[in-house]
Amino acid sequence: MIWRNKLEQLVGMLEKIPQPQSFASKSGVYEPYFIIELRASNWEIVPYASYTRLDNSPGREVRLTLSVVDSSKVDITQNELDALIYLEADSAANSRSIFSYTQPVGFLMDWLSESRIVVKESAFKEPVKVSIHPEVATIILQLKKGRSGYYLQPSLVFSDQSVMELNDPAVVLCSNPIYMLVKNKIYKISSALPAVLWHNYFRIREKFEIPHAELGEFIRLYVPHLLPVLDWENLGEHIQKKPVALGQKLIYLSEWNQHLQVDVRYQYGAFEFPAYPEVKRSLANEGRNLFIIERNRREECESRKILEDNGLIYRGGTWSIAADYNSLDWMRLVIPKLEKAGFTIVNEEKLVRYRVHRQRPRLQIKVKSGIDWLDLNYQLSIGKEIIEIPDLLKQIESERHYLRLADGSNIYLPEDMVEKIRRFDQFLELKKGHGNERLPMAGIALLNELSEITEHIRYDRTAGELLEQYRAFREIQRVEPPQGLTGNLREYQRHGLDWLMFLNDFGFGGILADDMGLGKTVQVISMLLLLKERGALKRPALIVVPLTLIFNWWEELAKFAPGLTVLRYYGNRNERGKYLKKVGQYDVVLCSYGVALQDQKALGGIRFNHIILDESQKIKNPNTKTYKAITRFQSRYKLAMTGTPVENSLIDLWAQINFTNPGLLGTLKQFQTRYIEIPEEEQKTQFASLRQMIFPFILRRTKEEVETELPPLTEIVQYIEMSDKQRESYQKSLEFYRNEIFSGIESDGINKTRIKIVEALTYLRQIACHPAILDENIPLEESGKVQLLEDMLGELLDKGHKVLIFSQFVRFLSLVRKVFDQNNWRYEYLDGKVRDRAARIHNFQQNPDISAFLIS
Repeated sequence: MIWRNKLEQLVGMLEKIPQPQSFASKSGVYEPYFIIELRASNWEIVPYASYTRLDNSPGREVRLTLSVVDSSKVDITQNELDALIYLEADSAANSRSIFSYTQPVGFLMDWLSESRIVVKESAFKEPVKVSIHPEVATIILQLKKGRSGYYLQPSLVFSDQSVMELNDPAVVLCSNPIYMLVKNKIYKISSALPAVLWHNYFRIREKFEIPHAELGEFIRLYVPHLLPVLDWENLGEHIQKKPVALGQKLIYLSEWNQHLQVDVRYQYGAFEFPAYPEVKRSLANEGRNLFIIERNRREECESRKILEDNGLIYRGGTWSIAADYNSLDWMRLVIPKLEKAGFTIVNEEKLVRYRVHRQRPRLQIKVKSGIDWLDLNYQLSIGKEIIEIPDLLKQIESERHYLRLADGSNIYLPEDMVEKIRRFDQFLELKKGHGNERLPMAGIALLNELSEITEHIRYDRTAGELLEQYRAFREIQRVEPPQGLTGNLREYQRHGLDWLMFLNDFGFGGILADDMGLGKTVQVISMLLLLKERGALKRPALIVVPLTLIFNWWEELAKFAPGLTVLRYYGNRNERGKYLKKVGQYDVVLCSYGVALQDQKALGGIRFNHIILDESQKIKNPNTKTYKAITRFQSRYKLAMTGTPVENSLIDLWAQINFTNPGLLGTLKQFQTRYIEIPEEEQKTQFASLRQMIFPFILRRTKEEVETELPPLTEIVQYIEMSDKQRESYQKSLEFYRNEIFSGIESDGINKTRIKIVEALTYLRQIACHPAILDENIPLEESGKVQLLEDMLGELLDKGHKVLIFSQFVRFLSLVRKVFDQNNWRYEYLDGKVRDRAARIHNFQQNPDISAFLIS
């Protein structure tokens, strides 16, 4: 394949390139050094390597090549290797690595700055070891007084302001950067004038004086050209002073090699001078006239202090931004401060990579209302530039707060905007969007937040009124219970009705999550009846419940709201087909989850006023057929009822909220990413965000919270002694399972023994109820629990109390039935096999002779 051939060629090339080598011992190792040979018109670099024998005595020297590096032990650095590769490539093209003086190959000397270097001036002179000075020096021309005039003295100035006069012969080797050989030192030079000037200057090799009589001509004709490098202080008495006040303090911005460059200059009239080095006065030329300008040292010093306090550092002849500043942050945060402090920023508009727009991005939103949704058109812009929302989200996900625009410039996204857009994204899959989205009505809460970060938001009339209602909302408005309600609501139930009507007013869905026994059913019935009395129940409400609760709902509706017409949608397929034609004639349709799944196509074609799920944890798994079927049903309002909104994980909550308010928490994948698959240290913040988002749409009260409104509950725990045979059976089984479990844990580990542990617990629980559950030959009286139950029942039934007896084990209930039969006590019985459940419940409630109900 072509791609494999190409890659193998590249990898083959990599394998041929020598790598840097380092050895702890120098014995048996070559060490590189470089000879610089000087000639009249050019110079040459020749790489060599000296060899140290195993006995540490010097060996022969060889010309260093890449093949030597590849085949021998050569103690060579990466920089030396780079230099060798360059020299070998250059010599291959030109037969030798010969360079003209001032040729721009200063990078070679950069590579060799820590290497051994020998200079050879001619065939008749001994080579001299030289070293490269570690510091960059600035070259200047000092104007000094001689016997009969002035002479120019070249000198090097170092960072500590020490000065070294160049009285010995100097050779300018190269430029970019400039390297200069002086005796046994090579200096890296910073110069305001080109290398060729210094090369020719040092070739003259003699000092010349400028006579006093001709000084004026020198000042007029030559000083302007030499001014960038000239130390002119000795000319002060010969040059006129010009009083000019300090004007603008200028900060020049530019970009070079993907870095931000900063230069600071002070303006005096038409002249500009660098902020460093600090000087008392400067020389300026205007045409052929030179002037001395006295510098305002006090104000300049104050301004330099401001610059240093704001992250600018002057080092090595250049300004740079302090390492603890990000360049974009510095442009955004510091430049405005410097402008306020009196600095003028120059060329900011010419920046590309480091240009930061000062104005805040503008989020424009248009909202249009639908039947039970909000259509959103949105875009983010800055100036005339439209920012793509998917691109924006990618940058937000990568924790970058700067968004790069098409022209290369940047905008900063404030933290509050990032957070709001993140929340916006929780409602919508913005990555796939192109500026048009549809929100559920519950999205009005988010829309209100978005309106706080942009004034550029427009609504149609209905959406605007809805938002105004939401903003005006401070507390849930009190409503009067329906007149047709036969019964009284407790105070907390009235609050529940208020909340349900609040959801209806705004078109929201919700979860009524009160504890079991607090009357969720009557609160929902009250809401439906009140809607009917107001003329707002225009279509039937579909209530989906577990099969065992259909009769209970039927009874409760008849008891509390006889004004509501109710259809029980159940039976075989033919019966349900007849009922389906009558659905529109009723206020309420009762249906089981099983029937809802079977008839999902038929029921899915009807638009209901409400869809209400009782025991809504039945749809906690979004992968089940039941969940998928019910979420396709159509209605204006959706309500879930459950005492346990979260049983296993937060996915339970997502599934139920996604039913009541589709899209409120984003897709399941988005929800998992934000709230489940997160580090522990982020959970507190994320859960607080989740709580804030769902708070208006869930109402949960516990029995402890409303206990003052409930009748007193008496709970008595009876501790029972086992019978002798029961205890004996229990102890034997306990010992058996203990040995089995410990042995299993030791051989297979705890995870593979979990099933055995569950089996043991179930077995022991059954014995604690009655050992006859496991062995039919054991007499009925061999159970402490059955003995006590028989005694308690005799007393309770004699006093006319109604008794409910629950057990998880059907076989135990069959033993309890024997107790009832032996005592001629009448009872009702209900387990999973019983079909006429409603009749059993009705008989227990209405028949005075039936005082007990046995339920599994």
